Amino acid sequence: PDLLALRDCGYPYRFYIADIADQMADETRSAARKGLCVEGEDMVRVLEALRYGLSRNQSLDAIYSANPWMQELFSVSTLYRWNSEELLDGITKLDSPEIVSRRTRDKPRKGEYAKSCIAKEDLEGRRYDDYMALPYEKRANAVQMDTVCGRQEKDTQCILSFQWKDFSFQLYILLPNRTKKSVVAALDMLQGVFGDKYGAWFGVILTDQGGENADVEGIEVNRKTGERRSSVYFCDAFCSYQKPNAERQHKELRDILPKVITNFDALKPEDAILVTSHVNSYPLRSLERGSAIDRVLPCIGPELERLGVQRIEPKEVVKSRWLVPHAMVPGTEPGKKPIERSEG
Repeated sequence: PDLLALRDCGYPYRFYIADIADQMADETRSAARKGLCVEGEDMVRVLEALRYGLSRNQSLDAIYSANPWMQELFSVSTLYRWNSEELLDGITKLDSPEIVSRRTRDKPRKGEYAKSCIAKEDLEGRRYDDYMALPYEKRANAVQMDTVCGRQEKDTQCILSFQWKDFSFQLYILLPNRTKKSVVAALDMLQGVFGDKYGAWFGVILTDQGGENADVEGIEVNRKTGERRSSVYFCDAFCSYQKPNAERQHKELRDILPKVITNFDALKPEDAILVTSHVNSYPLRSLERGSAIDRVLPCIGPELERLGVQRIEPKEVVKSRWLVPHAMVPGTEPGKKPIERSEG
């Protein structure tokens, strides 16, 4: 008031207070982001696409990638915000497979599972340090091999998985049992399918020291022809982080075949191939919203066709147990069944 009294002009006078101005600007920006920027027929179309994708256990990011027209209306971060604030009619946060709680895994006592099943003489020259000593090009082309099991002490069958880091591509082969004989037989079959390309795709194998990988000669040499076909290297015992890509991407497989509640003995070889097709057709932001199968088809399209692997339209990818319902343990059927696309 004293300052105003000293002014003798008739023009209005205002004080600028930085803190208040900053607060008003924040409120303006926040108000602009509230609510939905899409309405009418566009919003109906968005909701239909979301319900269709979520019923297949697809993430919001995958649904966004599979529907390019959404990218002209809003950003993926906006879609996540709408879901977080539950602004989408009939869709809650819990409908998204990404909103899950992970239980803390009990850390085993040191050395409890650190026993190797590989003969000491077979480990010589094939340890993880030997693998890391390879030229970068060979390590970049290596395939990470692992086995995925079902219910402990109940299921005999298991899945042999292969993962190529540069392609983010995973291949699943059903094994009749978790033995070294079955692993070698699977590699023999793959060599017959891949032919001259086998060395390029399976020439360097990185795996763990499980008993199913104990036949080192059978993995590296085709016993029928005597041809050396691969070089196998073993991660250190109890160090699964040394093949992180295979371990991390098993989550994609477990979305469809979760532990404990999947009967692996009910699976058929074509089921493993079906899972391969769907998992690799899933759009990923890390691949610029493309899919792993789009990357490998130009390289090994005929070989994948002989195996039965097919490209699935991103919108039709199913990442839930409904993909192979006959493998569900009775009484554990999930409630969300994939929505079928209506004709027209």
